[in-house]
Amino acid sequence: MPDRSGQKLTGVISASVLLRQTEAVCRRAPDVVLGLSGGVDSGVAAELLVRQGYSVCGALLRIPGADCPREDALAVAQAADIPLFELDVGEAFERIVLRNFAREYAGARTPNPCIVCNPGVKFAALCELADELGAPFVASGHYAGVRTAAGRAELLRHASGKDQSYMLYRLPQSQLGRLLLPLQQMGKASVRELAREWALPVAQKRDSQDICFVPQGDYAAVLERLGVPMAPGDFVDGEGRVLGRHEGIARYTVGQRKGLGVSADRRLFVTKIDALTRRVTLQGSEALLCSRLALSDVVWTSGEAPKQPVCATVKLRLGPREHAARVQPLGERGALVLFDRPVRRGAPGQSAVFYDGDMVLGGGVIDDAAL
Repeated sequence: MPDRSGQKLTGVISASVLLRQTEAVCRRAPDVVLGLSGGVDSGVAAELLVRQGYSVCGALLRIPGADCPREDALAVAQAADIPLFELDVGEAFERIVLRNFAREYAGARTPNPCIVCNPGVKFAALCELADELGAPFVASGHYAGVRTAAGRAELLRHASGKDQSYMLYRLPQSQLGRLLLPLQQMGKASVRELAREWALPVAQKRDSQDICFVPQGDYAAVLERLGVPMAPGDFVDGEGRVLGRHEGIARYTVGQRKGLGVSADRRLFVTKIDALTRRVTLQGSEALLCSRLALSDVVWTSGEAPKQPVCATVKLRLGPREHAARVQPLGERGALVLFDRPVRRGAPGQSAVFYDGDMVLGGGVIDDAAL
């Protein structure tokens, strides 16, 4: 296969594609383009695919502001004897992820950039490269599952507490239908054990806990760099009485308790943020309970939008906890979630994801709570 260093692709991959970072060469069209992040999960995924007989090419996405572990990705690619591409997705990442991140925080909402990035940048870039190379499949080291039924791809939860299907619910059928998830049947402990057994160079690497472009979790610094204003305003209680001053609404999210700097005779939580008045409302935890959530930008991952309300369990954040509910479709892209019992609501801008057993039905972005 020819060396495509410096070749410019169209679409999501906006700049140079660097091939032959390793000595390995694709001697035929590869079967799989694997997102190779330089972590233990994608490293084990690469080795599993090779051992299953697939011809694999790795792809490392170069993201602006992120600590891209090129050396670790290269070491994994060399250990698995697969070629490694480095894809510059900077323009798409800024346009799709960073602008949304800044706009949402400026509007008193709390986005989840990974959920936006996965379909819009990461898997779009993997699919674009796969098309260029003639590979039918793409893959990642996510902890989730995928299967085909009645001609459609279905996204499945992972059996372990590490389940990441919540982060993938927005993948369209065009991406989900060619996705391989080698860790579908494996827990984190088993992945670590295999990494040590195979002497992978990243076997002891710790999992990242931060969003890739927010090092050390310093959201405020990133938002200020993106031009989000940090004008001060008032903390108020549920009746509008001033409790103190804050340093900018983008520093807070609904449900937050720590870092408020307000003294009170009980624990206070952020329950509302008003972008116009710059008021942040603080109340007790009971004010976070809701029986309904209104959603927008709803997608139905594994099927068509239902005509009638459906019974489901709903995740309001990444993690194992789910809540029984009915999901009522509203118009083209809306939905109302009616919980069987009051739950602690998610922050506006975050996602609510619906499950039917192990299958992801779909999800949407939280707009508001109707008590």
